[in-house]
Amino acid sequence: MIDVKVFQIGFSKCATSSIHDRFLRLGLNSAHNEGGKLACRLKENLESGQYILSGIDEYDAYTDLHYIDGEVEIEGYKYFDVICEQVENSIFVLNTRNMDDWIESCRNHLGLFDGLSSVHGIDEHGIEELLKERWVQHHEKVLDRVPANRLLIFDIDKDDARKIDRFLGASKALSPTLSLVNKTEGEGFKLLYRRTPRLVYAWMPKSFRASIRERLKALL
Repeated sequence: MIDVKVFQIGFSKCATSSIHDRFLRLGLNSAHNEGGKLACRLKENLESGQYILSGIDEYDAYTDLHYIDGEVEIEGYKYFDVICEQVENSIFVLNTRNMDDWIESCRNHLGLFDGLSSVHGIDEHGIEELLKERWVQHHEKVLDRVPANRLLIFDIDKDDARKIDRFLGASKALSPTLSLVNKTEGEGFKLLYRRTPRLVYAWMPKSFRASIRERLKALL
């Protein structure tokens, strides 16, 4: 395998967990979101003028560079141009899918629309428009600014997963399909979440919220 640092710079809800799993299976030391640590650290380094990977340089691969907590949102995948400039051996995977399907998946994801509404002060229609604009602009910028020899465009609905393996120069023989990891919660789980009063949920410590989510998933 070539000596690289690979960054997944598409959006969450575009098989980021499955791509992370693929990287692990290929033998990469891959970090996935890390509870928002990756996105937060990228932002801190950028704003302080430090090397963009300062404090998180130990990994070979970085996936799901997004953080939202109801008060702030950090879109770490947008820092691809700085990464491209500062990290000499960096390559990029732009994971993509049908935009309307992506927006629907975002809507179904536990708390994501609530978080976006809280951060940006907009209703559901406004969130949809925000996501559409974000989608188009980000894809255009990536295609315009990342050199073609350092970029893989991977459509999660259409592409053979071995396209990733070839891009990385991997010699392992893996399945042509991505593993199904961290699929958006089912309707029953979403219903339970939506019936939880927002003020009660917001009051809960984040660790307690995560514990509740895991317990509910086990029951459904």
